Amino acid sequence: EPDYVNGLTLLGGEPMEPQNQEALLPLVKRVREVYGNKKTIWCYTGYVLDRDLLGESRAKCEHTRELLENLDVLVDGPFVEDLKKEQEEGK
Repeated sequence: EPDYVNGLTLLGGEPMEPQNQEALLPLVKRVREVYGNKKTIWCYTGYVLDRDLLGESRAKCEHTRELLENLDVLVDGPFVEDLKKEQEEGK
C-alpha cells in the first residue's frame, strides 16, 4: 500500500505451474481491483510464452489467459547463470 511499493512480483518456485496459477489468480485480481494500474505486476517464469503458455503444454490451464492478461510484464524463459555473470561483468 505505501507509495514506495511499486507493485507485485511473482517468482520463486514456478508461478506458472497450473496449481500456482489457480492460487495466484485471485491475488492478482485483488491487486488490480484495489490498485488498478497504480501498481505493476511482474511475473518471472521458466516457461516460454509462445510455446508453453499460449500453445498446448502442461503449463497451460483454464487460468493462464486471465492471469497473463492481468500482468504488466512477463519475463519468460529459463534463467541462465552465465548470462547473468556476463551482464554483471559488463560484457
